[in-house]
Amino acid sequence: FQYKNSKLQFFSHAEGYVNATEEMVLMGGTSYRFNYVFNYTDHLGNIRLSYSLDPSTKVLKIIEENHYYPFGLKHSGYNSDKMMYTKEAEVLKIKPVPPLFITSYKYKYNGKEYEDELGKNTYAYGWRDYDPAIGRFNKMDRFSEKYHKLTPYGYAGNSPVLINDIQGDSLWISFGKNERVLYENGNLLSKGKDGKFSAYKGEYAKLDKKGNVKGYKGFLGNTVKALDGLREGSSFANGIIGTLQGSENNFNIKEGTARFRSDLNHPSGRMGNINNNGYAFQVLEQGQNLVDYAPFNQIGSGGDIYWNPTAGDIMTDLGHEMGHAFDSDMGMLDSRRIEFNGGLEEIKEIRAVYYENRIRQDLGKSLRKNYSSEGPNLLNSSGNPMYIQPPSIILLGL
Repeated sequence: FQYKNSKLQFFSHAEGYVNATEEMVLMGGTSYRFNYVFNYTDHLGNIRLSYSLDPSTKVLKIIEENHYYPFGLKHSGYNSDKMMYTKEAEVLKIKPVPPLFITSYKYKYNGKEYEDELGKNTYAYGWRDYDPAIGRFNKMDRFSEKYHKLTPYGYAGNSPVLINDIQGDSLWISFGKNERVLYENGNLLSKGKDGKFSAYKGEYAKLDKKGNVKGYKGFLGNTVKALDGLREGSSFANGIIGTLQGSENNFNIKEGTARFRSDLNHPSGRMGNINNNGYAFQVLEQGQNLVDYAPFNQIGSGGDIYWNPTAGDIMTDLGHEMGHAFDSDMGMLDSRRIEFNGGLEEIKEIRAVYYENRIRQDLGKSLRKNYSSEGPNLLNSSGNPMYIQPPSIILLGL
């Protein structure tokens, strides 16, 4: 929801956005008239055309037309006039945008927000801004060590017609016979031998007659459905997924009995002494310490997220295991069993149930009371999820 001077301008929907026009209310207060605007996008998410129904004529009109050079500069001279909703004598119409008027909806190339304040003329890509005039970012790629043949300021591996740039390469889905694709905000990308990403259209993709992806099969399809449902239905889950997508650690979603396993090839995935001989990560069932120290800047690790889409509630079960992944990424996955609210339970499971219940609240589902049948009640007297602080990390040998 975007506001300007405390007045609603628009809010997004799956196919574009809803324009809000303020209405006069005789007895005071604020009311709005809402109109759907639909975006037509290409294979890279570029918004090429925005259109809506003119309420005064009942005719579809183009709100904005965009054509781009490969690296994102907009063509000029032949696009249609930019239009906007405006009121004339209390009649709502679609009319050309007046000179010097700045519209609120600024999502364009790759579906990213165009920043024209103070003459920046850049696009917001998460933690970096992109300048389409030079085809370069203003900050180094956090993952540049993985792609040493490419400039750390480059965009889309210098192949912007085929692929777009992503925030990280950290949340993967494993399926089929050793296949793996990158999940990025609802899109699936496969990595070629040259290190470049492109839209996945393999054996497990459902394609229409034009070769466009319309869905996915099997475990891959179930996982995408669950992840998309979590992102769209729960702001809390969306935050966890965003963190894992942007992490320097790698996470793989795999089919199997629900559990999370830390990356034991990463120094932090097998280290950590946390108070009273507890451990930052689940390295062995017995919690045996394997390494007594690691560089302080390596706290946290990736790992494998196992789940079974045919058992239980697919979204909340996956959300629970992703809660473990989130704690692992932050170096807070603690396997110690403690007394909590009248029972014994592992700290990591108390925290994961809290994450799961926050997601359940967003989705309007009943809350989970226990992790195990004999475990403590994880809801407080008001019926809300109970939270436990993460462990404080003590590294030996430093």
